[in-house]
Amino acid sequence: MDCPKNIFDTSKRGIYVVIDPQLDRETIINKLNIALNHNILAVQIWDNGIDECDFIAEVLSLCKQYNTPLFINNRWEIMDELDFDGVHFDDIPLEWETIKYRLRHKLLGITCTNDLHTIEWAVAQKFDYISFCSMFDSKHSKSCDIVNFETIHKARQISDMPIV
Repeated sequence: MDCPKNIFDTSKRGIYVVIDPQLDRETIINKLNIALNHNILAVQIWDNGIDECDFIAEVLSLCKQYNTPLFINNRWEIMDELDFDGVHFDDIPLEWETIKYRLRHKLLGITCTNDLHTIEWAVAQKFDYISFCSMFDSKHSKSCDIVNFETIHKARQISDMPIV
């Protein structure tokens, strides 16, 4: 797919969809097909059980039909098998210095929670966007810190990169 390096410019707005591959695959594909007919900015497959390249390939094919970038969560190493558009990291990768050259043509995002150091690191590494995981408590927010609004204000002082 020929996605612009900065897909998150102000001329394109929409929803950043995260798919949980533990859910029913047919349901995911059907709902994604419906959603992609509307203003979807990007799709991410969460690495909660990504073992089936066939499923990723099916999602990738669907996203390409709509010219919507597909991100893989953390699993950058499968990019040789599948030509997805970007990688979203949950943390700064320990092997970053080794892998950054291989990812130079991919879109990159990272979850920052309340860690301003991660934001500064992402800016220095020329990432495309940052994410804050959960802003509000919910049954799905137990895997990360709830981000306080002060962190978001400080993030905006550090960088103007998109926040998804």
